[in-house]
Amino acid sequence: MRNVLTIMKRELMAYFLSPIAYIVTLLFLIVMGVVFSYVVDIINAVPHGVSIVQFLFTMLIFTIAFFLPLITMRLIAEEKGSGTLEVLMTTPVTDLQVVLGKYFATLLFYVFMWLPTVSYVIILHKFSGETAPLDVGPLWSGYLGVFLVGMLLVAMGLMFSAMTKTQVIAGIPVFAIGFGLFLLLLFFEGIVADSTVLQYFSPVRHIQHEFARGWIDLRRVVLYISATLWCLYLTKKIIEARKWK
Repeated sequence: MRNVLTIMKRELMAYFLSPIAYIVTLLFLIVMGVVFSYVVDIINAVPHGVSIVQFLFTMLIFTIAFFLPLITMRLIAEEKGSGTLEVLMTTPVTDLQVVLGKYFATLLFYVFMWLPTVSYVIILHKFSGETAPLDVGPLWSGYLGVFLVGMLLVAMGLMFSAMTKTQVIAGIPVFAIGFGLFLLLLFFEGIVADSTVLQYFSPVRHIQHEFARGWIDLRRVVLYISATLWCLYLTKKIIEARKWK
């Protein structure tokens, strides 16, 4: 456990002692500020039956999907490219500890990145009055959904970063998968007669129609946790494979 915490600290310092954490977070909050303004306009235009939480979390998860590759693509690809991965692996740490340390550090940074958006919900609740009253239950469950989806995407980003030495190449699959999960699934739902399977794997539907409404389906929780663990397991195996080269 101590080695995992040490690697976590090392990764967090790599984020916050370089411009990447501040640039990515600033860009993310600027985009979310524009989204926040858009949500306010929607609430003003449609004063009845509008759920603040549904609007906000749907846009939040879309935005996150496009920013996550920027913080995951460097995790192992940068170490491989600079040759520091071999130095790291000569220290008394296991492959699993390296994977977990980098994963949990990035997950913490991910939470840090969207945590200021809580203030948006508070502001919307304060100024919306009775037009769209805020229910604390959907707020907590909505952020749980955002955390679960991000948890999986961070694990995917770590896995693809372990496959290459080039950061850009590591980021492209994460972006493509995010695009596929968030946009293509919605598109095909509209043209496929029976879209039950697509709906089961659609993060947008999970967030908008379940988590943002205060409904926590344990099947979704199991889906994201099991997929995350599978990606972390594959990442460990990919790192181990270097020993056979």
